[in-house]
Amino acid sequence: MKLITERLTIRDLCEADYPEFERTLNGAQKSAFGSGKGFLRWILSQYAAMDITHGLLSFGIFEKATEKFVGTVGVGDHDDLHEPEIFYHLLPEYRGQGYAAEAAGAMTEWALSRLPISHLIGTVDTENVKSQLVLERCGYRFIEMRPLLIHVTNERRDFKVYRYEKSVGRYLCKIASLEEMNAKWAYEIAHSGADRENWIVWKERNIENFKLGRSIPYYGILNGTIICEATAMLCPEIVQNSDGLVDAHTVYLSAFRTVGQFHGKGYFSKLFRFMLADLRQKGYKRATLGVESDEETNKAIYAHYGFTEFLKSGKEQYPDGTVIDVQYYGKSLE
Repeated sequence: MKLITERLTIRDLCEADYPEFERTLNGAQKSAFGSGKGFLRWILSQYAAMDITHGLLSFGIFEKATEKFVGTVGVGDHDDLHEPEIFYHLLPEYRGQGYAAEAAGAMTEWALSRLPISHLIGTVDTENVKSQLVLERCGYRFIEMRPLLIHVTNERRDFKVYRYEKSVGRYLCKIASLEEMNAKWAYEIAHSGADRENWIVWKERNIENFKLGRSIPYYGILNGTIICEATAMLCPEIVQNSDGLVDAHTVYLSAFRTVGQFHGKGYFSKLFRFMLADLRQKGYKRATLGVESDEETNKAIYAHYGFTEFLKSGKEQYPDGTVIDVQYYGKSLE
């Protein structure tokens, strides 16, 4: 098995990976199979059957750029709950960079599309807030609190149990049609406030740009309802302060919007990954975006997506004359 994500390669482990793989093991894992190498050999033996009912599947996570070992991710049968569970473990030096969510999201999609299971669960110690956020970013939904046995220490602790249901054609990421654009803009205008006139102008501009092939609108659609969107701007003429932000090989990303009740459920992350993959396939080598200078939360979100290269600051003007301060960031798509 081999998965390629934006920054990672997830693949079958091999014996050559052992020196770094050993760093992910605890004493119980080593003693159960006589040694760490014995445990690794058991992991390798599981690949042929691909059976998580009676075992588990554990894969290596590697940085795509450096091929360095980052950690492990996989799925297996939970010892106590006897449901298919996702697990992951990153080496300390690779934590805090969004790799866990990137790997767990890819593994979730792979497992639900390739294995005979209808869902995955994730169990997280109540004090492990960072791991809880990883599952939530991947679209896992909190179900309940359960006291579960930690087999390594033979003690019970409270865990949060999360669940991710297999989608059966429910959530779709796609390039929008003109009909879908009209429906989405009608929604935005209907839900606008005092700045309604801005939204009317933005609708006209965006639909014209789409018709002229100067932009690509990407929509996330859940059960037939448009719940999130993002737009790729392809021409300097339609981007304010466009120097260095958009050219033949660079695309400017904008209009990131999610309907309120669907925030934080992983839908926009899936749409964003879909958009970047499509733009790579279209031959774009870089992407840029802008964020208002005081929007620290959004800056952190975009940094999570890899937009850490600060490009410049500038001012943008709304159709009604309102001026805002914007900071621009970029990243490579290669």
